[in-house]
Amino acid sequence: MLLQISDEDIRYAELILFEKVSVFDKERIDFIKNLDTCDLQAVPGSGKTTALLAKLLILEKYLPLGNNRGLLVLSHTNAAINEIKHKIEKYCPKLFVYPNFVGTIQSFIDEFLAKPFYLNHFKKRISRIDNDLFEENASKFSTFFFSGFTTQEQNNAKSFLRVNDLYKQLRYTHSESGDIKMTRGYFGSEINIRKPKGTTKPENYKDWGDNEKHRVNEWLKNFRKKLIKDGYICYDDAYFLGFEYLRKYPAIKRILQLRFNYVFVDEMQDMDKHQYEILERLFWDDKKSISIYQRIGDKNQSIFNPESTFEDIWIDRNIVLEFTESHRLPNIIAKVVERLALRPIAVVGKRKNPDGSEINIKPHLIVYDNLSIEKVLPRFARICKQFADSGQISLTSQHPIKAICWNTQPEEEKIRLPNYFPRFSKQEQKLSVNYSCLEAYLHLYDKSEKSFATIRKNILNSFLKILRLEGVIEIHGKPITKRRILDFLEKDHFGEWEDLKSKIYCWCLQIIKGKEDLVIADIRKYIPKFLSFFKKNITHCKTFIEEVYSHSTYITYTSTQNPTRINNVFSENGITIEIGTVHSIKGQTHIATLYMESFYQRSVQNLGNYESERLHMQLKGHPLPVDAHEYIKQSMKMTYVGFSRPTHLLCFAVHKNRYDAKLGDIENEGWEVVYV
Repeated sequence: MLLQISDEDIRYAELILFEKVSVFDKERIDFIKNLDTCDLQAVPGSGKTTALLAKLLILEKYLPLGNNRGLLVLSHTNAAINEIKHKIEKYCPKLFVYPNFVGTIQSFIDEFLAKPFYLNHFKKRISRIDNDLFEENASKFSTFFFSGFTTQEQNNAKSFLRVNDLYKQLRYTHSESGDIKMTRGYFGSEINIRKPKGTTKPENYKDWGDNEKHRVNEWLKNFRKKLIKDGYICYDDAYFLGFEYLRKYPAIKRILQLRFNYVFVDEMQDMDKHQYEILERLFWDDKKSISIYQRIGDKNQSIFNPESTFEDIWIDRNIVLEFTESHRLPNIIAKVVERLALRPIAVVGKRKNPDGSEINIKPHLIVYDNLSIEKVLPRFARICKQFADSGQISLTSQHPIKAICWNTQPEEEKIRLPNYFPRFSKQEQKLSVNYSCLEAYLHLYDKSEKSFATIRKNILNSFLKILRLEGVIEIHGKPITKRRILDFLEKDHFGEWEDLKSKIYCWCLQIIKGKEDLVIADIRKYIPKFLSFFKKNITHCKTFIEEVYSHSTYITYTSTQNPTRINNVFSENGITIEIGTVHSIKGQTHIATLYMESFYQRSVQNLGNYESERLHMQLKGHPLPVDAHEYIKQSMKMTYVGFSRPTHLLCFAVHKNRYDAKLGDIENEGWEVVYV
């Protein structure tokens, strides 16, 4: 029986999502009802994920589908998947169990391709796929020795890795013909082996011969294979193993298609080329797939993909639906954003004030010079305060005020984020599970979380690293994980386990109160006892435990509850501005956004180095030239994403020299110009 979605189904989904009916317009209803292979291109803030949620709510009523087939729902980040689960899980108990799968592209590849292939090939299970654990072990390359190589050959290979800083980036990659080659980064440039020059004078330098180069290459292959075989597998390796699975056992495509009747991929534009390719092989399958495959996203927002021409990689299907109405953007900002769309699409701003009136706050251009650049944020704060005092924006909004910049790396005579905000911490911007010292684990946790969970996780990750540094890699014959550590203590040292649980609770509470120094001292005091459970002492982890966290300059984030110490926040006169990169705010909604221009790459074709130089014609409404340079396209994507965040106020910070040269008449295009 052919499944069809009815108007009654639409009303059912609307009642769950909005507690009222007649919310979805024709664009969204057309997509929700469409059960054919197609693409959906949706402008920022258009509610594409909400429309997907409606479709999932409806399809869940019909699960399991014929022949026990299910749904596959993929997105790029855990945050996106958690949003799906948070909003509909309680209404969709069948969607989150077999035969369905809802997860990130990485988790899907791990679960259905990499792990099964690894088990079949190496006759053991992968314990953990993780970049940090991989890099930690790859950095020990100098301790690796392989039989069949002379001492000189071993030293040559290690010297090559060290001088080229290659050990963390060395990858197996499939060529177009299916052969395996060694590359710098997955699908990156092929390794060109040359003898390091070191301090040798140019006239005395002599490269290795062909045989020596061949032996270095063979050693590198052995090194990479051993890391994989020993279970130290980075995220890229999972895709390599996945492609190997498809190459050696192509029948797996049909098996997965038989399991998943419908495949929905959200945020398709964020997929890397290899992620796009593996999904195409599985579920497009040169038009032979029996799965219905729907790709959802916005080519104009493909800033995570290193391919500047991703719009050429993502080839449209025969059916392409569009969402052109943005419920985030007012029309005055939507007009600016539409001009920056690399793939032309109408952007219709539908955001209104609560009383239904138009939001008419002009976008602001903040002009600074070399002496006033650090006054840009205070000026932005005063603009926000002005509109808050007049009642045009609300400081009690659920959406934050943010200031963003493309590039963060300080460099002399090049304006980057730290020029505007010297206290910016890139480490805090990008949280990890692996840091170089104990203190970092206690400072760099997700401060947006309102529970102890993220702090507890960091504390346990630090203990996990301490054990690895001391050579504890297994417990009862199985690779160590946080869960196995806790199970071991609960089973073999129950009294101490109860004591540790109590300590972790107290540590979390103290960190929330801003007392990291007390916690660090207490953990350092406890570590010898913790190691004794594993018959170890402080030896190799001494530096890790004692090293001082380098980003120790904080400001206080004003809160109605306990103060939270955080680097990347600017506060003035009751206005709190969160500082971040363009990449970090993708998918977010702000009440006000400041986009600060930054230097990107060299100037080509006399186009300049900053967004204000490269995009001045587009900001004034001129179309993009057909032969536009790659750097212009990349700048357009960045500004398209950054400019499309705010519901009320958009500001753009531009140096006076570039304003005078390129944007002096922009007030004619509806911008208001202010100086600092």
